[in-house]
Amino acid sequence: MKLVYQDEGGTAAHEPYLVVTGAIVDGDRQLVAIENHLDILVQKHIPEEDREGFIFHATDIWSGKKYFSDRDKWPFEKRLDILRGLSRIPGHFDVPVAWGYIEKSKFPDPKMAIAFDPEEVEVARHIMAFTDCSLVVENFMRECTTNEIALVIAEDRAISFGRLSRKLSLFTEAPPN
Repeated sequence: MKLVYQDEGGTAAHEPYLVVTGAIVDGDRQLVAIENHLDILVQKHIPEEDREGFIFHATDIWSGKKYFSDRDKWPFEKRLDILRGLSRIPGHFDVPVAWGYIEKSKFPDPKMAIAFDPEEVEVARHIMAFTDCSLVVENFMRECTTNEIALVIAEDRAISFGRLSRKLSLFTEAPPN
């Protein structure tokens, strides 16, 4: 079974692209090794008193927010070192990464965007990027695996989750012979 961990970036208004990526992890061959590697990164970078249950969030590391907000304790170079360690995981473990994106200035067409409220536009962009990424995963599963299924694990964003769930249900049917 493949486990597809999907997450988005570029949700802030000033960011020009909304991107959804999906790391396609083999649950039998790669998962435990990746989890062990993440534990090693936690031990390397996170003080002992904060390690239990710690989860890396790239957006917080990059921007110096939440746990990483103390700039004296977490200067940019130190945070960048953590991000380097995390970004090497797909290559080190041969994990395929799918992605889809939307250029916000072009979708929806600016002439059409005025007909929708900003939340509807945000949801539509997210659904499109998520669907693009999911189609790449679907293609990978058809082209690179046999007799396997993929379980998609995505963050529960309240404004998009219901709509995304309905989109994903389209991929549950077996392909025609």
